[in-house]
Amino acid sequence: MIVGTGRGDMPASHAFERPPGFPCWTIGCLMRGAVRTEVRGAAVLHRAPSIAAVRPRTPYRIAAGEPGHGWSEVWIIFKPRPEWLPLLEWPEPVPGLPELTDGDLAAVMDAVVEVDRIASGPGAHRLAYADNQLERALLLARDRNPHAPHARRHPAVRAALGVIESRWHERFTVASLARAAACSESHLTHLFTAELGASPMAYLESHRIERAKHLLVSTALPVKDVAASVGFANPFHFSTRFRRHVGRSPVEWRRRPG
Repeated sequence: MIVGTGRGDMPASHAFERPPGFPCWTIGCLMRGAVRTEVRGAAVLHRAPSIAAVRPRTPYRIAAGEPGHGWSEVWIIFKPRPEWLPLLEWPEPVPGLPELTDGDLAAVMDAVVEVDRIASGPGAHRLAYADNQLERALLLARDRNPHAPHARRHPAVRAALGVIESRWHERFTVASLARAAACSESHLTHLFTAELGASPMAYLESHRIERAKHLLVSTALPVKDVAASVGFANPFHFSTRFRRHVGRSPVEWRRRPG
């Protein structure tokens, strides 16, 4: 739930201190300049572009990070929904101050700026819309979080997943996935199964079935066309595998999804 948002260009002389902390979370997007944040005797320097959060009840002080230079930031104060908390497990070099400073953060920062724009704009339901946008920002941040589960996967597994999740409708073999992952078939299968609990081809099939479920409900495509769309050359084989995964035929699922 959004509690407050804001943006500002801070002069070099500006400093902000909250000794007892605050009962809500705060996210700050540093758009320009640098800031120094102190927490319980420890300090961290952030340079734009970066995103930092402050956990609830964390006492902190913020001041210019470079003498004689101010900074610009956008901030969001909020109470997260329970399902958002895992999305906020960012790297935390100083306890109480999660941060994202590496990689391409442009999409995340744009999303946070949009939260403020929506929350401070007109409309009776602006805070509800801003909540939705904040969730989007946190999901984008997860994709760039080096501590997220997907970021800790073996590079070969990440490479194979990238191929599966972007080109799932194409024809693949373990050999072709192994080439994309730059490793042997046996090594990829071992790594993939250890990290995801399924072999590459089993994961690919599950991914295709999930796509098929969506198409069956959201389109009027004949079953044979749905099968072809998700990478099954044989409609009968598709129907057999669909029933194995879902417990119902494609036609039965279309009539009564869920």
